[in-house]
Amino acid sequence: MAHYAGNDGSQLRQRSWSDPAVLQMKGICKSFSGVQVLNDVDLDLHEGEVLALLGENGAGKSTLIKILNGDLQSDGGQIVLGGATVEFRSPHDALKAGVRAVYQEFNNLPDLSVAENIFLGSLPKTRRGFVDWPTTWRKAREVLQDLHVDIDPTRLVKDLAVGERQLVEIAKSLWKKHGTDNRQDEPRVPVALEGGSRILIMDEPTAALSAKEVDNLFAVISRLTQDGYSIIYISHRLEEVFRITDRIMVLRDGENAGMLPTSQATPEKLVELMLGGKEIGNIRDHRSGAMTQEEIPIFEVKDATVKDSFQQINFQVWPGEILGIFGALDSGVGNLLEAVFGSIPSDSVTVYVQGQPVKIRSPRDAKRAGLALIPSDRKLQGLVLDGTLAENITGANIPFYTQGGFFRLSRERRRVGEWIRRLGIRGAGGASQIVRSLSGGNQQKTVFARWLDTSPKVLLCHEPTRGVDVGARVDIYNALAELKDQKMGIVIVSTDLHEILSISDRILVMRDGSQAAEFTHQDATSEKLLLAALGGPV
Repeated sequence: MAHYAGNDGSQLRQRSWSDPAVLQMKGICKSFSGVQVLNDVDLDLHEGEVLALLGENGAGKSTLIKILNGDLQSDGGQIVLGGATVEFRSPHDALKAGVRAVYQEFNNLPDLSVAENIFLGSLPKTRRGFVDWPTTWRKAREVLQDLHVDIDPTRLVKDLAVGERQLVEIAKSLWKKHGTDNRQDEPRVPVALEGGSRILIMDEPTAALSAKEVDNLFAVISRLTQDGYSIIYISHRLEEVFRITDRIMVLRDGENAGMLPTSQATPEKLVELMLGGKEIGNIRDHRSGAMTQEEIPIFEVKDATVKDSFQQINFQVWPGEILGIFGALDSGVGNLLEAVFGSIPSDSVTVYVQGQPVKIRSPRDAKRAGLALIPSDRKLQGLVLDGTLAENITGANIPFYTQGGFFRLSRERRRVGEWIRRLGIRGAGGASQIVRSLSGGNQQKTVFARWLDTSPKVLLCHEPTRGVDVGARVDIYNALAELKDQKMGIVIVSTDLHEILSISDRILVMRDGSQAAEFTHQDATSEKLLLAALGGPV
């Protein structure tokens, strides 16, 4: 069993909860397009408590929090705040009632100063109605000092490091008016939220913070709870959960899976609750025959580093191998393939294709080297939505379809028809179908056709089946198995545990921007992967 120390070096926090809950969510239900996302979920939160909310990706955590914050309305159930039933139709309603969320995604305005972001909508004014800049700078500096953050309030947010931007977001959420607490040995706590509110939701607040910044944040959280504030804390980092929380609530498949005091929890117990005892580690439905390791890898990445995201990632892929890369949303997996492909700048990376070094500064360089990337967001990065199916499929390989300055329509018709049949792309208009009108699954298969049409040696897939139906998922898995049999090298980055276990020959696990573990498909289990990704013993 792993042992975790508390914020002051002591063992796990231990408290009892005999007083009535300040917040209750009772029987919360929510569905999207007929798919049940939350089913009869209960949550209770007590004064001065830090409650961890855990669950696999897709367990329903974000939906539950968005309902509490007024971003979504539930289909059933009720929210009881301070003993009274409330209904939040918007985040403004929740804010007035005393609830505010700090999401992992930034809500900063990058072209404004730090101070303007903190006091957005309520900048100090002079008697004549002009912005009182000296007071604005001074108050912003005081608020930042409460967080032990040394950031110049006059700096533009766009010039800040990622970690600094996250701290500005937290400072904005905690501010109403500067407190008058004069204790010098620990951070002062401003009135945390508008309307005298006392409930704060923190969704992965430390994802981009350094160890020192995390310590400063936890010191503020400790003071907030001492002053009666209640916090719902969402994190994939188990050591943080054990360090800062009092109780842990686990969701699984949109339902309550368990609630227990942090003092009684272990990493193994939490993973068991998240998985529900189901073992999905040996599903091999979409793997083809055994991969043979040749002398030279078809693809190799060395020392891949993007500041504030990941550092010194190394891996090899052999012909006919599917390498799965798994990690929580804040592990750095989200930027890895894009950096390797040249879609985003990297601080360092060395790439080899079939044993030869290649220099990749842009996606054009990557394509020339024999790489193809299936991006995570097909609508923003992968498709021309108002173009036809044919235009999208051929768009990454135009030189192949041109001869003597003319576009060869006969070649386009033949090749596009082959991809439609091969991938099972379904659209009433055939090759002339506008892509925007296709289902999500058929749009995703179009992205695959677009990049496979370039005849790559290596296929990089980022969340390849996100947002597609079961039938489209099977079609995509079958296509990957076929490419594997053709000795293509394939890398799949996915936060879907079932997917990674189902189709990978080897699995690399990332955590906090680094490589945490590596498993063969024979050794990989759902428990091992989750423990490696969350920080427990493997």
